[in-house]
Amino acid sequence: MTTINTLNEIPMDDLKEEERKEMERKEMEKKEKEKKDKKKDSGSVSTFSDSNSGKENEPDKQKAPNDPNQEFSPQYYQEAEFVSPYNNPFLVFVDKYFNISKRNSNFTTEILAGITLFLTTSYILQKQTTILGIAGMDSQSVFTATALTTGLGTITIGLVSGFPMLISTGMGENFFFVDTICHTLGYDWKIGLSLVFFHGIISVILSIVIPKSNLIYAIPSTFRIGIAYGIGLLIGKIGIIDMLLLDTSSHFDPKYQALIGGLTLVLIVYGASRNHKLVVVLGVIGSVVLSIIISIARKDLSFPKWVTPSLKETAFKLKFDYRNAVPIYYVIVYVLNTLFDVVCSSLTIIQLTFLSKIKYDNESFVKLVAGAKNNRFMKILLVNSAFVIVSSLLGTSPTVIFIESCVAAALGARTGLCSIVAGLLFIISIFFYPIMMIIPQESIGPLLVWTTISVLQMVEYMNFDDINEMIPVAISSVLIPLLDSVIYGVSSGYIVLLLVWITGKNRKWKQINATMIFVGIASIICLFIPKTFS
Repeated sequence: MTTINTLNEIPMDDLKEEERKEMERKEMEKKEKEKKDKKKDSGSVSTFSDSNSGKENEPDKQKAPNDPNQEFSPQYYQEAEFVSPYNNPFLVFVDKYFNISKRNSNFTTEILAGITLFLTTSYILQKQTTILGIAGMDSQSVFTATALTTGLGTITIGLVSGFPMLISTGMGENFFFVDTICHTLGYDWKIGLSLVFFHGIISVILSIVIPKSNLIYAIPSTFRIGIAYGIGLLIGKIGIIDMLLLDTSSHFDPKYQALIGGLTLVLIVYGASRNHKLVVVLGVIGSVVLSIIISIARKDLSFPKWVTPSLKETAFKLKFDYRNAVPIYYVIVYVLNTLFDVVCSSLTIIQLTFLSKIKYDNESFVKLVAGAKNNRFMKILLVNSAFVIVSSLLGTSPTVIFIESCVAAALGARTGLCSIVAGLLFIISIFFYPIMMIIPQESIGPLLVWTTISVLQMVEYMNFDDINEMIPVAISSVLIPLLDSVIYGVSSGYIVLLLVWITGKNRKWKQINATMIFVGIASIICLFIPKTFS
């Protein structure tokens, strides 16, 4: 009875009050938790979608993107939406079209890099005029044709591919045109231009037929980086030669050339290391002006006559003489040489542009470059092939992707806007023939040396643990600068690569596909041709 009385003494209202408070407390905790979750979701940054799980990755995680069309940013591969830092509608449009902000670049960097790229590659106007003049072609028409082809081709590839690349007539290709076609085989240069025309037609067909992803897969990632490494060394060698530091002739007088080149290199290193790109451009321009002034004072230089641009001596002068047709062997070699040049140069430039991406596996790189929705690599091959045809119609030798485009990427260019700036300057240069013919190379050489330093950063992504991978890499990276030829270095290394895969300790012969066999056969053909392309 006592117990019953005790329980009865507790008021029922107190029990209900305690239960009500407990329920309110739990409800408050539930609401607090929901608020925290909601705040956490809204504060997070969406990077890129995982196609397998459908979950959003956290922003601090860096992974190879599943979507090949997404752009690279040092912080995130893809932000939730495009937000331009510019207010002007035109600048916003250009920014969005070229993905300038997404690639962590800006208009100033792209424009300065374009000016630098123009200065670095302007030597081709002098060289092309001199070399094709040996075959009996009018020098002023060749100058105009080369400048116009380079300008239009570079603008087109900048608009289409979105990479900082420059198209111009290749140095190896022009030597083959003059030395092999015109001199050795004895053909008139007009027949040579018809060969260049057919060369372009075949290149267009190959660009469409060859599966681009398979072609990139056929070049393993370590070997691809090794090619870039060798090309970087070749660029540095060319730069040192341009600075007149390897001239051993009896008349060599390095006093002022070496001094100008050395001072320019110091300025470039200072400006690039501190991200002062204007210092780099002004240093090069100042070096060019100083060299010209000294050369005029020493009476080592004279201005060519000022002439009106003209194409009448070379444009549409093709001669299709089927009675004295060029042997098909030379046509095949010509096409394969250009294809090798374009593939190796473009992949090297892309790797330098997206330096942080090459550490990922080959599959991720293939998706980036030759994705199904935006096949950049096919666009690059098609544009170059089309301008091989244009070059034949205007009256000059075949075009390639200039490896000196690495200069722009090394200075921070990440988009095709850089190419458009360089292309416009080449078109403008048509009207400044005398000035373009006297730009001294010792002022440009330091830029190439600096580019070599930037390209050599790729060495950290090589797999030094596997000797089977390093053997072909070592052969290519050494032979490219020693032989002054990308084609010979790459061909030699690729043949060794296939031999190692077939006979090495870790045999990979089962991984050799039809595309790799095609590249191997092409390497053998190019390696044993009777004339060099260097």
